[in-house]
Amino acid sequence: MITAMRIAAARLTCAPADVPANPRRMTGLARQVLDQGAELLVHPELAPTG
Repeated sequence: MITAMRIAAARLTCAPADVPANPRRMTGLARQVLDQGAELLVHPELAPTG
């Protein structure tokens, strides 16, 4: 049986080399899409380091 999964793709502006701030932005976005029903959030690979 096939089940549906709601997937979100993150598109965010990262601050170069701001490792403390970028994950905070990512976490805020994750909370937002979770509230909208997403089950998986995909971030760009270098988002944490900018």
